[in-house]
Amino acid sequence: MFTMLLPINASLSALEWLDDKGQVFMIERFDQYGRKIAVTTCGDQGQHLVTTYFEGDIERLTENHQTGDLILTLDHQPMRIFKNRLDYFVFLSRVSWF
Repeated sequence: MFTMLLPINASLSALEWLDDKGQVFMIERFDQYGRKIAVTTCGDQGQHLVTTYFEGDIERLTENHQTGDLILTLDHQPMRIFKNRLDYFVFLSRVSWF
């Protein structure tokens, strides 16, 4: 069980979860309204393995930090896999909804 008390005017941008050895195994990130926007899972040495970015409750983008692959999920479209961030940014620059 985890309990955290914050002052009334405090804001939380990231929450690091520790395992029984005191190592970070997961990091949750929040926007200024307290909505979860990303979750990063970490390896034994604290290295970032995978980060998933959310839009509401929907997983939109997953980045594998070990391989560099990114997986994008859009409504009513097939899942898209990019081999690196450059390929992902080139795709974003070409879509009309950006």
